[in-house]
Amino acid sequence: MTGDISSLLWYLGAMLFASMFAYIGNHERSVFKRKCYIVLSFLVIILFCGCRFFVGNDYANYTYAFQSYKNNGYSAVYEPGFDFLYYVFADNPCGYIYVFFIATIVTYYFIFKTLVREDCLSWGIYFTFALGFLICANDQIRQCIAISIFIYSIKFIERGEFIKYLCCVLGACLFHYSAIVLIGAYFIRFIKFSRFVWGVLIISAYFLYLIGFWQEYVVRLMLVIPHYGELAVSSMRFLQAAETSSGLGILFKVCLALSIVITYNKLQKPLLAKIYLCGSFLGIVSVGFLLLERVSFYMLYTNILVFPLLIKNRKVKIISTAVITVSFLYYVLQFYFGLEKHGAVPYRTIFFENVVMPNYSLGND
Repeated sequence: MTGDISSLLWYLGAMLFASMFAYIGNHERSVFKRKCYIVLSFLVIILFCGCRFFVGNDYANYTYAFQSYKNNGYSAVYEPGFDFLYYVFADNPCGYIYVFFIATIVTYYFIFKTLVREDCLSWGIYFTFALGFLICANDQIRQCIAISIFIYSIKFIERGEFIKYLCCVLGACLFHYSAIVLIGAYFIRFIKFSRFVWGVLIISAYFLYLIGFWQEYVVRLMLVIPHYGELAVSSMRFLQAAETSSGLGILFKVCLALSIVITYNKLQKPLLAKIYLCGSFLGIVSVGFLLLERVSFYMLYTNILVFPLLIKNRKVKIISTAVITVSFLYYVLQFYFGLEKHGAVPYRTIFFENVVMPNYSLGND
């Protein structure tokens, strides 16, 4: 994929206005005005993402699935939650547009609720763009709804309220069955690793990735699983560490994780740091293994909470400034050199396209 400056400007514009409204609202004394600015910030993201057209690698697949759902007598296609959206809009020729729009609202409802609760909305929005959650959500629609519910439910892990957390996990499973593995995430709260141990884990995982250790031994581990293991391995995609797109992306994630390791003892929310570092470790181990990567995304995208909390700590100003600068540069470079892998470019909107009879070849651009 080649770089796309016009798409970059679209994304930067949406990031700027959404973050700006959130920042202004955060400094408003009037509760009513504060809520109005939060709503404006929410609307910027909802309109930007909800009105996209064939943006995201899976957009065409979801559109095909919508047509299949109608043509096959409303037979199940995905999980119950997403199939329900298909059912509601099945009789509308542009129904798939409404499905994507509602899915966007649900995703960012939970994200905004969490960011407002943690008092980090403006920086949270910035990192939602810069660290890739928004791009991923436009592609992996169902899983990112589940991820947003998980991020919202972390408060129940902090409080030790397992039943409420379990209810959230089951709710997330209505949109992506893989969320069931999040039951295990509840027990991350009991991990007592020191900053040194976290550092060793992240650095070791990265060097083992470079020498191809994980590709060999994860395959062996997967093959132990009867039938499913062979099926999973046959569908795996392997990436070479020397590839610019994958190698640079992994190094970027390692650097981000190490910035949290360095400041680990100074963070106000150690549980968030634990979850994020577990996700970072699993993300490095699972490069090339799509199924494991999908699991790591749940924990990895807590970065939209972890880094705003890092920035709020004035004792680590140098590190937080470096994170902001590097994340912004990497975000821009992804678009300029076409490195991102979720089909974020070119950015199109429904306002300039034939939504009744879409050109499915757009999904292959």
